[in-house]
Amino acid sequence: YLDLNGHKLTLPQILLNNAATVEISDSTGAGSIQFTGQNGIQTGFEGAKVIMNGGTLYASSTYKIYSFTVEKTGTVVMLSKAGSSFVMNGGKIVADNDREDVTDGSMAVRMFGSDTTFVMNGGEIVKTVGTLAAIQASGDGNTSGTKIEINGGSVKSNTVAIYHPQSGSLTVNDGYIEGETAIYAKSGTLFFMGGKMHATAAKATPYRYDGNGCYATGDAVIIDACGYPGGNPVVTVSGGTYTVTAEGAHGFAYYRYLDNTATINNTSGVEIFGL
Repeated sequence: YLDLNGHKLTLPQILLNNAATVEISDSTGAGSIQFTGQNGIQTGFEGAKVIMNGGTLYASSTYKIYSFTVEKTGTVVMLSKAGSSFVMNGGKIVADNDREDVTDGSMAVRMFGSDTTFVMNGGEIVKTVGTLAAIQASGDGNTSGTKIEINGGSVKSNTVAIYHPQSGSLTVNDGYIEGETAIYAKSGTLFFMGGKMHATAAKATPYRYDGNGCYATGDAVIIDACGYPGGNPVVTVSGGTYTVTAEGAHGFAYYRYLDNTATINNTSGVEIFGL
């Protein structure tokens, strides 16, 4: 159990090398951890668990190997081993690449190991620079199941906020998600039950969907059936609010590449462009 108690720490990394649980709180406020390593908190063992209740975590995009400074993507929370998990109840994660010439930037949460879980009940995630998504479930060949559940709090990204190419699940029950595109999904089982998703980018014309990567389009949510290894998406829409900044963009958009199709069940009355 780590209570920051208002202190500001600088650490290379917090590495969980056993199936322990680390709980981070900040009883008096203004406490933070600035990581200097490539990955700030990393689950290096199966079943490791991180719980965040308070404080602020910052990423770094530089770290040292011997006397050399190596430019790397600075990920704040890396779920790298099977069965590991991160529950965010409060606090703040800032994925702020500290060098403008490192174009990939930082991720707030990366789910790399199979069967990893991220649950957000509250708090705030902010990604300010770089080309990657704030939350990215893109691990072992895009076929290993991951679980993302957003129940509250806010995610704001200068690019895509949540990228989901995995065979696992993404559920949005509540909360606020904002990015050039809020959610971009290529595979998995997706449930949109509530919450608000907002897109800030200009409308992309024409939209580039060629089966590679994810692209901000100005649409709030994109379902991209492109034949990814995790299988085409299966989507249920029963609630939520989907808004855009750009004229001509769509709150909820479904795009197909070649002959691929997604399964979309919509009981919410939300208009889905492309069906």
